[in-house]
Amino acid sequence: GLSLVKELRVDASFTAIPIIVFTAMSREDRDNAIRAGADRAIDKPVLFESLIDDINELLKERKPQTPK
Repeated sequence: GLSLVKELRVDASFTAIPIIVFTAMSREDRDNAIRAGADRAIDKPVLFESLIDDINELLKERKPQTPK
């Protein structure tokens, strides 16, 4: 879990990849996942539509900007 998120965030080849953590954890544990480097911590059970919205939002945030 959290140790993998931390490892991925220090590896430069993974810094642009969004990380979503699925959890049945407490609020404190979800906050720890975000502090470890996860972009989202989503409660189980996961609603498909909500997951798709989160993925799309994260991809938009990471989309490279084209120079004008």
